[in-house]
Amino acid sequence: MNFNKIWSGDSFYAESLRLFYVRQLQLARGRILYPTELGALSLASFSYQSFFSIKACYLILNRRVFVAISHLIIVATFFYYQSISKAALISAIYLCSTVFYFNQIERGNYQFLGLGVSIASVAIFILESWAPHFIISLVLTCILSISSFVILVIALAIYLFVQNQFFDLLILTLTGVSIAFTFLAWNTIRLSLVDKNISIESIRVSVFRVLSAVGFIPTESTIGDGKILEKDFSLARRRNYFKACIAVFPPLLGLTLPLHSSLISVLLVLIIILFLNQAKMLRLFDYHFIYTWIYTFLVLTVQDINFYSVAVLILIGSNPIFVYAMDNYNKNINRGFVLRVPILVSESKRSEILDALERPLNITSAFIMPHDRNIECYDDLWKHESLALEWLWTALQQRHIKFFPDWFSVFYSEQGIKHLKLLLADGEVNHDVIIFASSNTSDRGLFSIRDTFGYDISDRYFSIISNSVATLKLSN
Repeated sequence: MNFNKIWSGDSFYAESLRLFYVRQLQLARGRILYPTELGALSLASFSYQSFFSIKACYLILNRRVFVAISHLIIVATFFYYQSISKAALISAIYLCSTVFYFNQIERGNYQFLGLGVSIASVAIFILESWAPHFIISLVLTCILSISSFVILVIALAIYLFVQNQFFDLLILTLTGVSIAFTFLAWNTIRLSLVDKNISIESIRVSVFRVLSAVGFIPTESTIGDGKILEKDFSLARRRNYFKACIAVFPPLLGLTLPLHSSLISVLLVLIIILFLNQAKMLRLFDYHFIYTWIYTFLVLTVQDINFYSVAVLILIGSNPIFVYAMDNYNKNINRGFVLRVPILVSESKRSEILDALERPLNITSAFIMPHDRNIECYDDLWKHESLALEWLWTALQQRHIKFFPDWFSVFYSEQGIKHLKLLLADGEVNHDVIIFASSNTSDRGLFSIRDTFGYDISDRYFSIISNSVATLKLSN
């Protein structure tokens, strides 16, 4: 791996994800991207989002620098919490792990700085309890990443509960709720300045939508337009208990490490959360995010550094199960054991791809037909062309062409589900339809996947549709 290339360009996967989050930021600013018949977009559903982190990660700095800062905070925390000799050793273990590698090279996103600060908060609380800088780090964690804040509060709550410190537990709970409520209220007020239609009712609907999407309430109870949604299309994801069992196996090894008894309880609860998350019973965190939090927590709090603990930390930080999950666009038979170098995209390559996508788009609005129309739940949407669509959506946006569907327009608009069903059923949508398929005489060819993205990207990320041509079916 040429590390000069890492800093001169980001991976194609990370760059595609950047387009997703920047689009969300623009929606929160009131940018209208979707056809009017979808109805109003519920901006109140974005109240949980850490917009400051998105701006800092993708607009002010760049993702690689942003994630590197978090790594520096984590390593500094090791030296703050452990002796110099122990900290030097565990820092080397951490920096040589595939957990570090994948987060730095492409997986670490806007939430990663919050992860680093939350780990620092754990160390401060264990050593100094309610020190003023702990409160500051707690607030900062919430601002940077609500996901990190949730994990942090849960971990410290379990720690206090096991130690029978119930008064401190009450204070932590009240403090955590107050900080979270203030953060959500502030975001909602800011969004209400953009969306004048935000009301108590719209906030209630948004809460139900978000809770349903993450699995806290049954999908059939999702509220939209004051009615219960039909059951033939589900916001939920399919349960996968086998995948969950495999995912928690490496962290379970952490239970054999020399940890303080109260910290073992914290680890056990985090592993249970990881299981529920990967089984799709709840969907609160990205796999790499919660796995990184657990691993960093273990590296920080291990008491005795001996041959066994070093071996276990190395195994948890770099194992075929984690590598297999992170290197998911690697189609080789040795996936999980041999890393495949990510494809890096420079700024010039990014502009080249977007220009190629924009050039033939002489339309005013477009519905995009998923490659596979057998859609029953969220997991079935865009499973082959998801990364390609991030670039197409951005190109449409830059040409001021209204489009549908994407995640926000389906689940956060008033009529998103209805119009998705209409599109998949080949119903009349009164818009031009872009289809990833072979070109034919009745449809006008727009661009080739392979010609637009290049052979390497197409073969790596779009193996199913790499030979497809995006065609345009004109509306009647």
